[in-house]
Amino acid sequence: MEAINDEILALASDYSDWHIDLVHCETSVLFKSNAGEEKDADSAPVPIPEFLRSFFDILCRMLREHQIACGVPAFTLTVGSLRFRVERIRPERYALRLVRGYIVSLDELNLGKSACDILMDREFKSGGLILIAGETGSGKSTTAAATVVARLNAYGGYCLTVESPIECVFEGFHNNGYVEQVDATLTGFKYEVCTAMRKFPSRAGSMFYFGEVLEEEAAAELVRLIGRGHLVITTIHAKDIIRAVEMLVAFAERGGETYARQMIGQNLRAVIYQRLQNGKPIVNCFKANDTIKNVICNTSTPLYLLANEIDMVRRAQRVEK
Repeated sequence: MEAINDEILALASDYSDWHIDLVHCETSVLFKSNAGEEKDADSAPVPIPEFLRSFFDILCRMLREHQIACGVPAFTLTVGSLRFRVERIRPERYALRLVRGYIVSLDELNLGKSACDILMDREFKSGGLILIAGETGSGKSTTAAATVVARLNAYGGYCLTVESPIECVFEGFHNNGYVEQVDATLTGFKYEVCTAMRKFPSRAGSMFYFGEVLEEEAAAELVRLIGRGHLVITTIHAKDIIRAVEMLVAFAERGGETYARQMIGQNLRAVIYQRLQNGKPIVNCFKANDTIKNVICNTSTPLYLLANEIDMVRRAQRVEK
């Protein structure tokens, strides 16, 4: 492959999403990153600009090579310093999302002290669930991976990650901790969650990072895992912090777990909700106390009542400070 100069890579990095058609190339579109845009600004699709035509041709060639080599529907591509998560939309058409190819520290993410203190809480070593929520492109996976590495650096132990595909490779030692990564594209999330317990080392403080809750059956298996003494970190797409919990409950119930609310309520440790405004993260978060847990567990209580309890927790935290 020919070398790509830094100027072209910099221009290409301004676009967060590439939707590429290998047959009707003229229908391919780009979506510009919203970093620096006004709040709620939409990323409008634009045709492939002429100054990125050579870069576009390289992506097309790599996609065709992938089709011939294996043809799995979800994978990653690396072009120079840029890494893309790829999902097949239909035969011959692909959605490429620009992702970070490296782990960012929690401090660099500027999530705020409250969120960082929650994500690094030593009490969570005994297990439970950290749910990281947000809209598309809000940095959920970046925060989750940064949390895994930060906790391994601080507390040691082991983490098994399951993604489809693996967005950022960080398998190996992190201080006294170790990460192993699994690509679930071929095996499926449900299988990987079901078999996770057999992969954890004995007598080790383990974590399980589950890329994103997308499938109902996998969500049900995940909910069954969170009460077994390991800290589970996962992400979910949601419009706000309450809907994040509602979505996880709904996914797990539709996946066949009758006691989803009770399991989530008993084992929820914290919820982090983040969105981007002018390229900067705006974060809402809470650490689950007994009252919040009881609201979730009680199937006769509407989950929207969580808003009142979460607000009380936040006010109490401000008083303590």
